[in-house]
Amino acid sequence: MAPVPRWQSVVFLCAAAVACVAAMFGARLAVQTELLVAAGLIGLAGLPHGAIDPLLAARVYRFSRPGEWAIFAACYAGLALSVVLLWLLAPVVFLTGFLLVSLLHFSEDLVTGVPWLSRVVYGATVVVLPALRYGPETERLLGLVAGADAAVPVTMLLSQSAWPLLVAALLCAVIEGRRRPMTGAEIAGVAVLSACAPPLVSFTVFFCLMHSLRHLLRAAMGEGAMSVRALVRAAAWPMAGTGAAALVAWRLLGAQSLDAAVMQLIFVGLAALTVPHMVLVEVAARAGWPGGVPASTLRPVQAGG
Repeated sequence: MAPVPRWQSVVFLCAAAVACVAAMFGARLAVQTELLVAAGLIGLAGLPHGAIDPLLAARVYRFSRPGEWAIFAACYAGLALSVVLLWLLAPVVFLTGFLLVSLLHFSEDLVTGVPWLSRVVYGATVVVLPALRYGPETERLLGLVAGADAAVPVTMLLSQSAWPLLVAALLCAVIEGRRRPMTGAEIAGVAVLSACAPPLVSFTVFFCLMHSLRHLLRAAMGEGAMSVRALVRAAAWPMAGTGAAALVAWRLLGAQSLDAAVMQLIFVGLAALTVPHMVLVEVAARAGWPGGVPASTLRPVQAGG
């Protein structure tokens, strides 16, 4: 397995430090501007890491006939639509499930050899720690996604868990840092960023510069590496399809306020895409990566430090 370059960790940690310093001095964009900037950055820099799923599926299952691709597309779209239906029919279940799935998905960012407990703590910091300093804002944002009735109990649980989780994250950072200094720095960096910076800022910095960028680098490196051209070509059609779906969703959400429409588009969209993405990765891993699939696209790989 090829290592993820150290520069990716350094870029993320530097951006996290800038976001934390800005938050400490109270430097923020207007609320609606912050929301629109976050949506743009997540769309441009975050979503492409899931758009290469067809390339991963091709390498794992060696599809060669249109019918096979049609079945794959139907299953992928069906899982995504089921998430949207859950949001419409059971917002509390959707919100709770989305946060838990996100926690597990983000835990895979860390390198090979990190214990599961440290991984879970790391993933949880992204989800829980924004409620430490920004409880009311977190509740408002979650309410825009799933309604106040869903947001209030979920935010209360997040707030009650925040301080113990912060202590656990810093302990994990120290323990892991003794063996892998960069991994310890990443755990601490994500925890401090999530606790200090405003929720949308912390999530955008994390999602774009840690989670998504790391996934793309793993896909582009390692055994049987995927070239940049192959990644771009593979991502083009899924990104176009996602963009078209987003335009349709935007029209359907037209009756909502701008803030609510943007939040629902970002986070319901992310939830809908994350579930089939995770299923694809997990099924491929359990299948033993047939056909020489690069393990770096499916499991965490060793990073510098």
